[in-house]
Amino acid sequence: MKASPVFFATITSLALLGQGCLASPSPSATLPEPALRETSQTPPEEGGPKIDADENLLSVNTAGTATYSVYTKDAYEAARKNGNPIILFFYANWCPTCSAEEPVFRTEISQTARAIKAFRVNYKDTDTDEDERSLAKTFDIFLQHTFIYLNSDGTEYTRTIGTQGGNTIRRNIEGLR
Repeated sequence: MKASPVFFATITSLALLGQGCLASPSPSATLPEPALRETSQTPPEEGGPKIDADENLLSVNTAGTATYSVYTKDAYEAARKNGNPIILFFYANWCPTCSAEEPVFRTEISQTARAIKAFRVNYKDTDTDEDERSLAKTFDIFLQHTFIYLNSDGTEYTRTIGTQGGNTIRRNIEGLR
């Protein structure tokens, strides 16, 4: 009886796999730490978003008049009427890029001396309301973690998608008219 090459390869593979199963774990082997999942229900940590009594304000610039707050149609319309430069951050509470980018964005807003009004616009998440859906449609948003920078006359200065980092955010803030 002649053994086929496929049979031989199968037996060899099983033997090699079996060797890995029988090996005892090394004393230095450790299990990875469990992943922590951040949700919108998590209370803010030290240095995290500061939310005022009406639960809309995320941060206020102590050096100037820039603010970063949760989007409301009324606040957005007031900023437009007042001629403020506006930044819209389309954010999803399930998005790891958004979660990583928000503290960087918050820091840059807090360091500008300009009267910029920045809004976190919930996008395709559990917190999104009809006004936010409408705004996303107005600006043709197709991805969360999109930033729209609007000049004081309401024209779009630029838009960015994805991780930007502090330098890019700062450059875009400085470019607003």
